[in-house]
Formats: sequence, C-alpha cells, structure tokens
Amino acid sequence: MKRMKKISCILLALVLLLLCPVSGSAEEAVPYASHSVAYWHSNSDVVGYWSSPIRIYCEGMDTAGLRTSNLQTYASVAMQLWQSDLGISVSQVSNRSAANLVFRGIDRNTAANLGFQTDFEGYTDIRYDENDSTGDNMVVVDTISYLSSPKFVYRICDTINVYLIFDGLHFSESFWQRIATHELSHALGYIGHCSNSSHMMCAAVADNTATSFSTVEKNHLKQIYNYYT
Repeated sequence: MKRMKKISCILLALVLLLLCPVSGSAEEAVPYASHSVAYWHSNSDVVGYWSSPIRIYCEGMDTAGLRTSNLQTYASVAMQLWQSDLGISVSQVSNRSAANLVFRGIDRNTAANLGFQTDFEGYTDIRYDENDSTGDNMVVVDTISYLSSPKFVYRICDTINVYLIFDGLHFSESFWQRIATHELSHALGYIGHCSNSSHMMCAAVADNTATSFSTVEKNHLKQIYNYYT
C-alpha cells in the first residue's frame, strides 16, 4: 500500500509540473508563432516585406518641390537609406505599367476624390486583412512574437501607391524629402508609427527634422527582411 501511495504522489507531481509554468522562465510562447523577434518599434502589430524587385514609377505635378524630377530624387534618396540594410533591389521605370510601386504628387482636391484625409501631407495605400480579401496588396505569411505579444508578417504581393499631398503651403524640397522617406518606408512594409517624436517613422514627421533612421527603426524592418528574403 505504501508503495502505491508513493507512485501516486510521483505521478501527481509530474502532472502538476506539466500543467504549471515555472516562474522566471523564458518568454511565454505565442500560439502558432514560428519564432520571436528581438525588436519592435511600431504601434502596429503588422509588418510587411517585398520578396520581388521593386520598380518605382514617379508622377509629379506642376508645383515647386513636387515635380516628377523631385519625386525621382526623393525616391532615390529614401531607398538608398534602406537598400543595404534590407538587401532590396530597386529601380525606377518610365512606364507606369511596368511598376509595382507608383509614387505620385497630388493636390488636396484629388486626395479628397480618392477618399483620403485632406490634412495629410502623405499617404500610402496599403490594404490587408487576415482573410486575404480581394483587393489586398499584402498577404499574411506568418505569426511571430515580440515580448509574448503576437505580431503578423505580410508579404507585399501587388502594386502599392504612395502619394505626396500638396497643401498649398510647403514648397521646400527638404520638407517633401522627409515626407517621401516616411511614406516610402510604409511602402517597404513599415506599418504603423513609432512613439519617438524625433524619429522618421513617428506620426508627426512633418513637424520634426529627421533626415535618416534611428538604429531601432532600421532593426524593426531589417530583422524581417533578413529572415524572410
């Protein structure tokens, strides 16, 4: 009888050990997460990436700072800030039908007709949901985790349109370069914004003087491209 009680106690202890997590253990696993990441610098739980070469078509307007030649320069500068870190292939094309990223300068009337908020200086048309609905330009490919919180990885699969929206006030090339760099980074998969008001990917980038990315911003996207491409 004593032997049976001893065996029963051992079995009970094993069951409790399996059911109860050990305090002080490593990061709790997120169900279905393929792996965890070391960085997250966005208020969104979504991140995207390109698996194919990026071909940019630029179309400006007859306004100082937003002409086609300006947009071509802005796109070139913005992509150079990311290119070596992400290992992406980027080119500019002269034929819109050959592009998978269309970069346009528009006025506020056009923005309103397209259904955008007219107090924005820029807008990136990224469409996605977990059901991969018709019309989406990103499809979900994985669930990952950051500090026990689930995050969702999407692959960019269709054309993305990026807009600079002329407000009638700003003509400075340095201003529009900053807005362009911010919006084109969304187009690379940097969804959402960071909380640091001095960073390029903060929501109020029009009000700061950022000209490049912080290390944490770079790492946010770099870890995704390094893993999935």
